[in-house]
Order: sequence, then C-alpha cells, then structure tokens
Amino acid sequence: MKKPSVFLYYVIATVLLVLLPAVLFVTVRLCMQNYEASQTENHLEVIRTQVLRCHNNAEGNWDEFMEKVSAFMSRNNELGTLMILDDDFNMVFPDNPRFQEARKPLARDFAEAIRLGSLTGNASFSASDGTSYSVNYSSLARDDPRLSHVIVYSDNARHSESLNRIALMAVLAAAVLCLLNVILLFFLSRSIWLPLRNLTAEMQRISQGSLEPIVASYPLREAEELRLAVNHSLSAVRQANDRQDALLGAANHHMRNQVLAIQGYAQGIETGIFSPPAEAAGKIRRECDAMSDLLLNFSIRSVIRDRTYYSNEHVYLSDVAEDCLSEHSAQAEQKNISLRLLPGGRNASALGSTELAEAVLGNLISNAVRYARKEVVVSVSETDRHIMVRVEDDGPDISEKDMENLFKPLYKGEGGVFGLGLSVAWDAAQCMGGTLSAGNRPEGGAVFTLTLPRAE
Repeated sequence: MKKPSVFLYYVIATVLLVLLPAVLFVTVRLCMQNYEASQTENHLEVIRTQVLRCHNNAEGNWDEFMEKVSAFMSRNNELGTLMILDDDFNMVFPDNPRFQEARKPLARDFAEAIRLGSLTGNASFSASDGTSYSVNYSSLARDDPRLSHVIVYSDNARHSESLNRIALMAVLAAAVLCLLNVILLFFLSRSIWLPLRNLTAEMQRISQGSLEPIVASYPLREAEELRLAVNHSLSAVRQANDRQDALLGAANHHMRNQVLAIQGYAQGIETGIFSPPAEAAGKIRRECDAMSDLLLNFSIRSVIRDRTYYSNEHVYLSDVAEDCLSEHSAQAEQKNISLRLLPGGRNASALGSTELAEAVLGNLISNAVRYARKEVVVSVSETDRHIMVRVEDDGPDISEKDMENLFKPLYKGEGGVFGLGLSVAWDAAQCMGGTLSAGNRPEGGAVFTLTLPRAE
C-alpha cells in the first residue's frame, strides 16, 4: 500500500482549517443565541418587575405611575418594549398618540392571543406581519382595570442581526488566523518534504555504491542531524572498506610469498637440489601451516562480520584449551617449548561459540609459542558470573607501544607475521559477549586473558 506523503497531510490540514471558520460560525451563533435568549428573558422580567414596583409606589395615583414608568422606560429602552392594555384591550401605555398609532396592529395581535389564551407568561410570539417577538405577559386586573394586560416584548430580529454581526466578526478573525496557519503550515511542510526528498535522492545515490558524504546542509535540525548521522555511517563504511582492502592486500602479499616459497622448495626437491629433501619438506609444511592459519583467520573474521554465530552455546573452555594445545604441540616441540594446562575449571562452561573460542585460544597459544623461551602455561578459572582462560609465556614483555596497538588489524609488533591473529581473537571475544585483555607477568613474559559469561 502506498504510504501518504507530507504534502497529503498538508492538504488535509488545509481543508480542515478552511472548514474551521464555518464550524466556528455555527457554534458561536448557537451559543450566543442561547445566551441572548436567556438574557432577553431576564431583561423582560426586569421591566415587568419595575412596572409592579412603580404601581405599588404610586399607591393608586395613575399620573405618578405613568410618570415613573415612562421615566424608567426612557432610560432602559434597550431592555425591551412595554405595552399596557386595559380591560377592554385599549392601549394605555405608551400614551403618546404617535407611538400608539404605530403599535395598534401589534396590540390587536396581542389582544387576539390573550383572548384565545395562547399568550401566557414567557413565550415566543409571531405577529401578523411575520415579526417574531419574545414576550413576558402578566395581568394586574385585580388592582387596577387599567393594568389588565402588561405586555413586555422584544424584537427577535434585532437580536438576530446583532448576533450575526458578532458571530461574523469572530468568523473573520478565525478566517484570518486560519489563513495565516495555512501559510505557516505550507512553509513548515515545505521545510520538511524538500529535505526529505533531497535525502531520499542522496540515499539512492549511496545505495548504488557511492560512499561520498552528503555535502548540502539543511536548515531543519532533524534533517541536518540525519545528514550528519548518514555521513558518520558512510565514514565508518569507508574505513571498514579501507581496512578490508588492506587486509586483503596483506593476505595476498603473504600468500603469494608463501606460494612462491612452496614452489621454490618443491622445484628444489624435484630437481634434486635438496638431498635429502626432509628440510625442504619441513619448510613446505610450515608455509602450508601459515597459509592455513591465515585462511582460518579470514574465515573466522567473515563469520564475525556476518554475525552468523550467537553466544548461546555451552563451551567447556578447558576442553577447548586442551585441543588447541594439542594442535600446537608440534610447533612447540620444534622450539623446545613445553605446553602445560593447569588443573581447574574442568567442569566450568561458558556461553559462546566453540568455533570462535577455538579461534581465540588458537591464536593466543600460537602467539605465545612464537615468543616463549621455555614454556607456555594455560589455566582456566571461574567466578560466579564469568569463566577466564589465561595464556602465559615466559618470553619478552609487551612494550607500551605494542600494548596500545596490539589488537588493531595489520599491526605487527616485533616478530609478528601477519598482524591479523590478535585482532581476530579480539573480535571473536567481543562477538561472544566477552573480553580479551593483555598484560605482562610480574616475573616477565606476556599474559592474555579471555573472559566469557558463565553458562547458567
């Protein structure tokens, strides 16, 4: 399924922002309409209450009552409009003839509604001309026939226009904000999708084999951090390729020399130059052993690089050490070096890989035999959490310079051959979740320690 792009999200967000003012208008209009209806009802009730108060204060004096009511309505005409009808439905307020003439049709509509009993308390009322009113109706006929029908009303159309103006102002403000948000969102989205598009093109270039770094920088911090991370990875890949090329070059050089040496000694045996041929055959065997070690180390390095081994095998390091000592016994015998495996740790098992453990100890023992004067000692010890194997020799100490570079690929200290064995041993130990360390013995000579996690 095709994944959505940043631009699609921008379009969706824009549509939602465009619809927002309309939704806001309807919401504001409904909220304000409900609020205005409640306020109108309260205003009409205020007028009705004031009419009753004026009537009580006037104590039957009609002129005083009319004066007070007129004064109140002139000051508070924004609250609503007052109409008073007597018992015969004649208009007694307002008492201005011009106002009475203008309100006669509405008075007839009110009178008709009162006769029919459809005008009671607080109600909505539609006049004959179609105008809608909010009405508060009460009667004071018991106290004064002239106050039989007190009608306080408010024109809903006037409030509706006011509400529309307020809602429209809110919508206009929201529309401006939405427009600004759309513009801002466009530039924000653009600042995201353009760097992503450029980075995608760069990644396609890298996938085709180009390891050149991405030069162009990006204003967006996340995109710039991604560019720097990719460049860092490219640098690591280039360095790995360089190391690989150097390893292959060194291996090619050594193997070519060994093959030439083998060919030379073989030709010497064939032509009778070496008679008896035992010495030449021994040289051929040693060169073949060196080539075998080199190929084995490359094979182990390939296994480690591909991570095809996992550290979940129970490895009895004492047995592995014994096998490795046996494999190097001939090499040690030629140099009059004794090989010893100290007792201890026979039943202790570590988590790792038998093949990788053999590669580590094989390289360490071979290295120890190369530098030892009289003996190589291997010991296995254990703690609650780890199994340790120590490979010690009585040769020269490791110099400070060699100690710093000992496990680097292609580094050959004094007497070194390929500069590959210890680096492979280090990588193999790391691959099994362990460590490999080097040091010097107090009595002289080198000591290497392989530490692996103990199997439960």
